[in-house]
Amino acid sequence: MALPCLAAIDPSVDNKKTWENAYRFTGKPKDLFLDWCVAMEDAVDGTTGVTSLYYIPTATASAPTAVEGTVFYDSTTDTIKYRNASTWVSLTGLAAGAAGTLDDSYNSGFAIDVDGTAVTLTVSDGDNNAALIVNANDATNNANGIEVVVAASNTGAGVYVNGTAGTVDFLADNFSVANTGLVTCVGIDTTGTIIMANDEVISNATNDTILFTTGDEDLKLDFTTGADLITLSSSTGVTTIDMASLTSIVNVNNLTGTADDMTIKMTADGGGEDLIINQAGAVDASVQILSAGTGADAIDIETSAGGIYLESTGASKDIKVDATAGSVYIDGGEAAADAIVVDASNAAGGIDMDCGSGGFDLTATAGDIVLQNTTAKDIVLDASAGRVLITGTESAADAIALIADGANGEISINAAVGGVDIDGVLGAVTINTTKDAGNAIHIEENGGTSGGINIYANQGTGVSATTEHDASIQLQSDDGGIGIYSTANLGDTVRIETNGGADENIIIQSLQGTGADSISLISNAGGIAITSTLGGIVSTSATAKVFDGAAAETWTIEGTADEHEATLVFTDPTADITWTFPTGATDTLAVMGSTLATNVPEVVNSVTGGTNQLIFEGTANAFETIVTANDATADATISLPNDSGDVVYAPAGVVDYAAGTGALPITHTIITYQSQAGAEALTLADGQPGQILQVNHDEDGGNGVITPATALGYTSVDLADDGDMVTFLFVDTQGWIIIGTAGNAAPPVVTP
Repeated sequence: MALPCLAAIDPSVDNKKTWENAYRFTGKPKDLFLDWCVAMEDAVDGTTGVTSLYYIPTATASAPTAVEGTVFYDSTTDTIKYRNASTWVSLTGLAAGAAGTLDDSYNSGFAIDVDGTAVTLTVSDGDNNAALIVNANDATNNANGIEVVVAASNTGAGVYVNGTAGTVDFLADNFSVANTGLVTCVGIDTTGTIIMANDEVISNATNDTILFTTGDEDLKLDFTTGADLITLSSSTGVTTIDMASLTSIVNVNNLTGTADDMTIKMTADGGGEDLIINQAGAVDASVQILSAGTGADAIDIETSAGGIYLESTGASKDIKVDATAGSVYIDGGEAAADAIVVDASNAAGGIDMDCGSGGFDLTATAGDIVLQNTTAKDIVLDASAGRVLITGTESAADAIALIADGANGEISINAAVGGVDIDGVLGAVTINTTKDAGNAIHIEENGGTSGGINIYANQGTGVSATTEHDASIQLQSDDGGIGIYSTANLGDTVRIETNGGADENIIIQSLQGTGADSISLISNAGGIAITSTLGGIVSTSATAKVFDGAAAETWTIEGTADEHEATLVFTDPTADITWTFPTGATDTLAVMGSTLATNVPEVVNSVTGGTNQLIFEGTANAFETIVTANDATADATISLPNDSGDVVYAPAGVVDYAAGTGALPITHTIITYQSQAGAEALTLADGQPGQILQVNHDEDGGNGVITPATALGYTSVDLADDGDMVTFLFVDTQGWIIIGTAGNAAPPVVTP
C-alpha cells in the first residue's frame, strides 16, 4: 500500500497504540514494515484518535520542496495548499454553518464553465428582489459593469432578452449607447416595426422610408437614396405645418414650392418684430435672391408704407448693383433738390463712377451742373487713358477759369501718365505765388518707381563764380536757405556729379561763415566716406578735425587703389586718455599687432605690459597670468622649440605631508612624505602640462600607495621604506608618467 502525499511522521505519539506496545517494546525483533504501518497510522489518525489525514503545521517560509502535487498545511495562512506547475494554490473552505458565496468561488481562481445547462438565477415567489445586481464601484479604473465578449464565429446573440412570457422593460436613470458602438434593430416584430404607446407605430417596412402611423392617417418621411432628399408627405396631404413655439429651424438647404404662389409671411403685432433672413457664418458665403422670371419685376422688393434700406456694416464691404446685360435705372420722382442722393460722407469715403466706351454724360437741361466739395477735400477730373477737355466757347478773358478763392486755396495740375506741358512760345514761363508758406511753390513727382524731376538747361553756358549768380541752372535764395532733402532708403540718395571733362570740379564754398563748422558734413547714423580715385585728400586748415563726436570712430586709409585698406578704430573713452608713441633707438618704430578686441588692463581677454612682464587677463577680475623676465645682467636668449607642446611647469619649494590616507598636494615641486601607520592610500590629482613632482618617503611609519587620477603605463607605486623616492611628469591628455624611482633597500614597487 502506498499513500501518495507528503506527510510528516511524528514519533512522539508511537506509545499510544496497544498492539504496537505488544511488539515494539517487548524486545521482539523489529519488523520494518510494521514500523512503517504504525507511522502511517499516526499520520492519518493524528493525536485525537479521529480518522483523518493529519499534516504537521508548517510556516509559509518553510514550505516543502516545490514539487508538483505536493500538499502541506500552511500555518501562516491557516490553509491547505497544493503545488501546481508553478505556484502554491490555497484550498479555501468555509467555516461550519457559513453561507457560501460566488465570491468564495471567484477567490479560488476558477471560472464557471457552462457545459450542460445555463446558469440560472431564479427569484422565489413573493420576493421582490432583483435577479442580478452588478455594482461597478471602481472609479479609479472605470471598469465596465457587465461586459459581453462575443467571438466573431458565434452566430447567437450577445445578450438575449426573452419576454415571450411577460413584459420586458429597460429602465435606467442614465441609459446611453457609446458613440463607438452601433445599435442595430432587426425585426423588432415580424414587419420591422417599433410599436409605441397609444397604438402609434414607427415602421421601416419599406426601404428608405420611416412611416408614422396613427389611427386616422399616415405621415411619411421618405429618405430617397442617392438624391440627398427627405420628402415629407401625408395620406391626407400636408397643408400646414404649425411651428407654434418653435424658435429655430437649422440646416435647411432647400425650400421648394409648386406652381402656385409660395409665401413666407410673418405678421408682426408690435414694433421691432422683424422678419430676418440671416446668413450667420463668417465665411465666404452669400444670401442670394434668384429669379428665372422674364418680366420687368422678376425680382420685386416693394414697401407699401416704409422705405427700403440696404446696409453693409462689414469693414470695407461693398453694396453692388449690377445689370450685366441691361441698364441700372435710378429714378427719384420726389419734387425735391435731393430727389436722388449719392452720399459717401465717411471721413475717408469717396464716389467712383466708371463708364465704358459709351462715355459719361452729366446733362442739366435747365440748370447748372455744379461739382462742389464744401470740405477741405479735392474734386478730381481724371481721364486715365484719354484726355480731359474743358472747353469754353464764350468770348471772354475768363472763358475757362480755374479759381481757388479760398484763403489758402491752390490750383494743382496733375497728369498721371501723359505729363503736363506748360509752354511759353513767345514769352517766359513764370511760376509765382505770394503765399507765405513753406510749400508756396510745390513741384512733385508721384508716378512710380521710375519717376523723376528733371530741371534741364539745354543751351545755357553760364557758370556760378564767387561774385556771380548767372549759372545756366541757378538755385538762389536771398534771405533763406536752400535744402536738398530725401527720405528714400537707397544708395546714391542725394548725388552731386559732374561729367563734362578733365577740367571739371565741384566746389562747396562758404564765403562769409566764420564758425568752426561753416561747412559741415554730418551723418547721424553712418559714416562719411571721402574717396579720391587717383589723387589724395588734402586739408589746408591747420586746425582741421577729421572726426568729432562719434562713439566709435573708424579711420580707413587706402594705399594702393584696390580692395584692401588699413582701418583704425577708436572707441569713445569715458575719460581723457593719452597714447604715447615713444622715441626709440631709431626714428622708425613698429606697433605690435594683436587680434584681440582690446588690450587694456583689467579688461576681459586682453594682453598688457608691466615691469619686465606680460600680463594676460582672462576674466575681468583681480587675477591674471603674469609672465616675468628677470632683469638681465647680460644678454640672455630663451629659445622655444619649433614644435607644439607645453613648457615644463615647476611650482616653487617643498611641502610636508603627514596626514595619512588622502590626496597629496601638487602645489610644490617636492613633497616630503611621513607615513603614519599601516598601508596608506594616497591619491594624486591631475597636474599642469609639463609639471614635475617628486615624492620622498622621509619618515617610515608604514607605507604609502600612490594612485594617480590619470596614469600612463601603470596604476600605482608603493613607497614602502624610508628613503623611497618617485619622480612624476604630467603629460597633457596622458596623465602622470614615472620618470625615475630610487630606494635604500630597493626601488619602490610599481604596479602595472
